[in-house]
Amino acid sequence: MSFFTSLTGLNAATAQLGVTSNNIANASTVGFKRSRADFGDIFATSPLQKATSTIGQGVSLKRVTQEFGQGNMNFSSNTLDLAISGDGFFPLKSADGFQDIFTRNGSFMMNDQYNVVNSAGQRLMAASVDSTGKANLSDLNVLTIPQKTTGMAKETSLVQLGLNFPADAQVVTKAFNRNDPASYNKSTALTVYDKGGNGYLATVYYAKTQNASQADPNNKWQTYVYVGETLVAAALQQATDTTGERLYVNKYGQLKPESEVGDLLVNAKTQKFSLNQLTDLRSSEPATVTGGKAPRLSTLEGIDFSKLQPSQLKDLFQIDVDGSGTPVSVGLDHLAGLDLPALSGTEIAKEFTNVLNRKFGDERFFNFAGQQTFQITATNADGTLIQNRTIQLDADDMTYEQVTDKINSQLSGSSNVLSNVSFSETPKPGEFRGYTMTIDGKVLSNRIDLGTSLSTKPMEDLAAKIQTRIQTDLQKRLGYTTEAASKVTVNVQNGTEIRVNDANGGVISDFSLSSVSAGSKNIIANQKNLTGVDAMEVGDYTALTMDIGNDTVNLDLKDADPSDLDVFSQVLQDKTQAKLIELGWSTFEASQVTVTKDPLVEGKLIFNDVGGHQIQSVALTPRTTGLNLPVAPVMTSGESTLTLEGVDFGAAPVDTESLLSHFSSLKFTTTDATGTLTSTIALTAASFPSLTGVDPIPSYATFDPTNTDHMDLIATDLQTLLKATAKGTTTTVKWDGTNNAFVVKDTSGNFMSELSLTTDTTTYPTLVKGGGTVKVDVVTDTDGNVLTPSSYTLSNVSFPLNSTPTGQEFSTFDFSLEDGTTLTNVPLGDLTLSSTPINDLATRLQEKIRSQLTTDYPDVYNSDRVNKISVTVINGKDLKIVDASGATNITGFSLNAASATASTVSVGGKNFAISALPTENMVKASYDPVSQRFNFEPVLGNSITLSGLNNQMGITTPLTQEVGSDMLSVSGSPSITNNYIRPLKLQRYGMKVEYDTVNEKFIFKSGTTGDTSSIKIGSPNTFASERLGIAADGNYEVKPSILAVRGIASQPAVMLGSPLGINANNNFSVNLTNNKFVVSVDDVKGTVYLEPKETYTIDSFVQALQNGINRLAGPPDQHGLTGSMVSGVKVAYDKATNSLKFTTGTASTNSFIKVSGDSQWGLANVQGGRGNTSTWIKPTQYTQTVNGVEVA
Repeated sequence: MSFFTSLTGLNAATAQLGVTSNNIANASTVGFKRSRADFGDIFATSPLQKATSTIGQGVSLKRVTQEFGQGNMNFSSNTLDLAISGDGFFPLKSADGFQDIFTRNGSFMMNDQYNVVNSAGQRLMAASVDSTGKANLSDLNVLTIPQKTTGMAKETSLVQLGLNFPADAQVVTKAFNRNDPASYNKSTALTVYDKGGNGYLATVYYAKTQNASQADPNNKWQTYVYVGETLVAAALQQATDTTGERLYVNKYGQLKPESEVGDLLVNAKTQKFSLNQLTDLRSSEPATVTGGKAPRLSTLEGIDFSKLQPSQLKDLFQIDVDGSGTPVSVGLDHLAGLDLPALSGTEIAKEFTNVLNRKFGDERFFNFAGQQTFQITATNADGTLIQNRTIQLDADDMTYEQVTDKINSQLSGSSNVLSNVSFSETPKPGEFRGYTMTIDGKVLSNRIDLGTSLSTKPMEDLAAKIQTRIQTDLQKRLGYTTEAASKVTVNVQNGTEIRVNDANGGVISDFSLSSVSAGSKNIIANQKNLTGVDAMEVGDYTALTMDIGNDTVNLDLKDADPSDLDVFSQVLQDKTQAKLIELGWSTFEASQVTVTKDPLVEGKLIFNDVGGHQIQSVALTPRTTGLNLPVAPVMTSGESTLTLEGVDFGAAPVDTESLLSHFSSLKFTTTDATGTLTSTIALTAASFPSLTGVDPIPSYATFDPTNTDHMDLIATDLQTLLKATAKGTTTTVKWDGTNNAFVVKDTSGNFMSELSLTTDTTTYPTLVKGGGTVKVDVVTDTDGNVLTPSSYTLSNVSFPLNSTPTGQEFSTFDFSLEDGTTLTNVPLGDLTLSSTPINDLATRLQEKIRSQLTTDYPDVYNSDRVNKISVTVINGKDLKIVDASGATNITGFSLNAASATASTVSVGGKNFAISALPTENMVKASYDPVSQRFNFEPVLGNSITLSGLNNQMGITTPLTQEVGSDMLSVSGSPSITNNYIRPLKLQRYGMKVEYDTVNEKFIFKSGTTGDTSSIKIGSPNTFASERLGIAADGNYEVKPSILAVRGIASQPAVMLGSPLGINANNNFSVNLTNNKFVVSVDDVKGTVYLEPKETYTIDSFVQALQNGINRLAGPPDQHGLTGSMVSGVKVAYDKATNSLKFTTGTASTNSFIKVSGDSQWGLANVQGGRGNTSTWIKPTQYTQTVNGVEVA
């Protein structure tokens, strides 16, 4: 066996030598691939032997393997000699066309059919190539070269190569040598021609210089071109894309075609960039401004908002982002007075972030136009009814703050409703000119100016003007602060009612409107003077005594220095006002009393009051001991003034009616040393002799109240009338056209306390606007068919507001018809009450009217006739009787209260007063953006019920507060309109505010990144300047940049669902099994429920889902703060994929969206989408080193 083993070794050596000899023999054979002998051990085993311990029995030749490694390239003069660089074979077809052959031998020639063939006649197959250079290997055809044609030789000017390099090729590190295949990866050869038609072999060598990486995701190759034996020097040329369009590097380091950057190529020359040098990678950034120093805002300090007023925190500053063109005013007034721990700078910055994104976001209005009322009843722990309120909401669009403010103002404040207010069929601004109301016992009145035109909503115009006028008058006439005045609001309800509400809790009554204005509360100014004030030492004057109104002011002046009258007068004023406040005057009333130095008369002090209090006397008491005793100053009376502002005249005169005849009399009250006299002067045509009617002077009936000359004539005649009174002989009257005022002056110093005009509403009842009843007469066509039935509405009927109705509040009623039918003092009887007593009253009235008419007038009012008379409730408080027969008109209807309840109910009338709730019975409304519900919270221990179904408010059934709960929430989501609070094109998303705790500064960032982003902050108030570091003179603006500074826009998060399980071209239904969507957007998570219905289209479906997602909000960090809110999410239907597409409004790596829902919507097990903060490269011009110096 050992001899056999040795023999196998010799045989193996012989085989290897044969393979090697064959390789050497074919060294010059074109396309030859060397072979390699592979050997194996011979050993024998049985199933019981262990192979690893068995002695081998020799070696055997296993196989001869052919190697296909790349050989050297040899160049020949035959243009059809080809070689393959790398792996691959030439595909051939046998001469008979039935056999496919593969070879590495590239020696080819043409046959008689101009086919490219090898020496065996086997034809070379070629694949067609598309415009991108991609070969179609499934469609091989015989390579045929067209017949040669003759012509003039043309030199080669352009060579186009389409190459596919292997991505896994190794980077070549050796210096290039064309004769060393290890110094390059691939090569290719082609023939080029000169002008004479001579051919030259051009060879291109490719060496890989860089692998793709995360920093640079591109493989890079270096080329070397030889023509013959000559290296072609590389020449710089313009890069182009596959379509031949020139490529440029833009300012963000991006390779872009000329069509995209053409507007930037304004110069003939452009910079040269090397792709190898485009390595300065940067993240895109938003436009950012940084405020000034805002210290003491650490977690241990911060701002205590509980001690701040809303006025300090309102309108902190204005901000605009990303060029919206409409800045928003940002404030934190919602935090004023809240019982919160002090907020640090970081916490304040987060609150600013949430407030900013809400104000710039896509929040929509609430609207309750369809159902404006609902009822709140509250009981205490004993079950006793403590309030019963009908809440009235506006038909206008409102934010949720406006809704809750409206509800809370009606719960905590008082209201007065003026019913049946309306313009004429063609509304004109001059139909309303004056208002009057009483607030906390003080009469307030003035002129209303509606301008020269009205909008399409004249009632809203009227309410807005009245509100502005009242708030101004409250501050000017009664001394209200701006904040307190802003809580007195006016709105339209039920289309024809004007409601004045005071959220301060003041009592409002007797609100009325008229088509003339008799003026506002008089501005009364009177003064006393002290002359000869010339003391020089402290204590020269020991006391001041002033009799003013019903009070006497006594001041101790022993420590006062009278040497400087400017200072001394200020001391006297401060002490006088402080003393008046001590005597019970309001701060505002006391502020109307002033003491000043006369700038024209030496040693003269002027004591003045413009609040309507008479200064009877004033005296300074000089000291009576010591040397150089001062002299007591002398008191004199100064000129007194009485102003009646806001006088306005009615519409143009009709027949004998004139503008002046609306005012029946003038009342004038003045006081002199002998006493007070009130004179009432009748106003007739004879009272105005200056209005002669002789051209150009107008008459009593034709004067123009806007003409100053005409009004001067009237003032002259009024002056004559006042001078004719016993105490008005020293008066003058002037017209002040700016304030629509008559100004009366008395040079004698008499105290004038009243000048008023009385309107003649008896002769001219149309001067009064609004009323307690509305009478509508029947209207028929020519055939006697009833077009409009007769009706009679009694407004403002109510049961007790603060006690439980019993059904015995109303005793009788009266009812009359134009045909003479009369029902008088008809007993109503006791009512059986439900949760809506007013409806029970209407039902009882209808029953009684019908039965009593049948009893009293059986011949006229049979069952068919009386059944056409109905009583219904409108606006929750008005009773409307309708006679649908058209036989006659209703002429009267009234209710009579039982004597025991007369003071607690309303039997109807022009005004409806609602008093403020006492604190112990208070209920507070709020809105929770997270649950999207309105909440009502009573005082602890009380409980409430919501009734009067209002689907738009979310009250779908009567709701009662559960035992143990702190509040009651509505059952459904409230109605939200499609009207954005901020118009869609002005919305912005993703703004952020940060606080730099190291440098103690606030940083404001726009919602988008890149050089198109912008931000601007301005108009800071005092608090923002002092505590937040936003200085009034600071420059807080970053504009869009033409230069590359902040990069490019980032990408939002996008989520694409799976294909829908419904036909999107048809209507489809949403039901309770598939209407739930779990949503996560950025840092907000929530659930959206769509309204179940069967008539959805794909458009209405995605709109409803989008609206629901954008209503989501996250919980605040603390009660009272603002939580994150979703804005700007877009939901669309993608036809190409038949799926839903969700896109966030924000755009950064922090942007995220995931929506999960039923598989029918393609939202089961779908991956969420995340945004991306874009990156860009700061390009640097290419430089190369020449003689040790870098040259561009």
